[in-house]
Amino acid sequence: MGDTGSTVAVTGAADFLGSHICRALLRCGYAVRAVTREGSDRKLPDDLSEQVELQPADVRDPESLNQAFQNVYAVIHNAEIVTIEADPKGLADEVNLTGTRNVVQACIGNGVHRLVHISSLHAFSPLRGTTLSVSSKLGQNSKIPYVATKAEAHMSVLDAASSRGLNASIVCPSGLIGPGDTKPTPAGSMLLAMARKQLPCLINGEFWWSDVRDVAHAIANAVGASGYGGEVYFTAGQYAKTSQLARLCSQVLGRKVKRPVVPYSLARTALPLIKSRAAKHSLSSLYSRNSLKLLRDCPASVDESLAISQLGYEPRPLEESIRDALNWFTEQGIRF
Repeated sequence: MGDTGSTVAVTGAADFLGSHICRALLRCGYAVRAVTREGSDRKLPDDLSEQVELQPADVRDPESLNQAFQNVYAVIHNAEIVTIEADPKGLADEVNLTGTRNVVQACIGNGVHRLVHISSLHAFSPLRGTTLSVSSKLGQNSKIPYVATKAEAHMSVLDAASSRGLNASIVCPSGLIGPGDTKPTPAGSMLLAMARKQLPCLINGEFWWSDVRDVAHAIANAVGASGYGGEVYFTAGQYAKTSQLARLCSQVLGRKVKRPVVPYSLARTALPLIKSRAAKHSLSSLYSRNSLKLLRDCPASVDESLAISQLGYEPRPLEESIRDALNWFTEQGIRF
């Protein structure tokens, strides 16, 4: 397992990105402490369960984090709640914001050498048609719970790096695609729906898509990256329209999965009808006023130069990510 000088604790270790982060860390020679919430329905994949140290903890519980972060070299904070719509129970605030502040405090209290916080492109304010960079504004005032809480958490980590001497860096991924999406993310759900021709339509908009393996590799490298804290790395991947994704799905599957392409303005007007048709396949969450807003407000370019130069980030072709994701779904017995 390695000594404590090479141990990295990963919160949210059992989710899609978290499991890939654990694998990337193991390849880099680190010992991994997989931090998961007790009672969670997410379990570590079989290939990891015997290679990592399992540690139950809840980011909402400071004492459990103090236990989880004892004698570790670094922490990768990946646990989050993705909620684009209303959040009546306040889980996004509890996990994304308060949970991150608890992680920061536990890192400081336990003398953790380095914190790598996983933020998101969505943590930034509307950037339609512009370039996303470290100087872009965060979206703390957004009405979308995920955006607002991730923005506040992002700022909390930067504040700790500048005012409390915490050696913390931030990695901001985009929509993640790839194998191992056991409880399909929004991107994975969309790929499955495309392959099954279940989508009522495609929205004529562009978004950033990154391979989960490439992002995990960059995050693992961030543990040992030079710097004194406060660095922000963007791992956006490929910029593509949803119709381009559908064409790539068609190429991979060897059959057409094309759906009607609807302009954004028409999609907004016809949203109740679109959601009604999508609900037949339990896909209504992919079509909402907020999800359309995130698509519309996507930046046209992203400055990934720091991630490329310091973390070795190198996004693979989008077709490869889609092929590997669809092949993995097939291997799990999911049919298209």
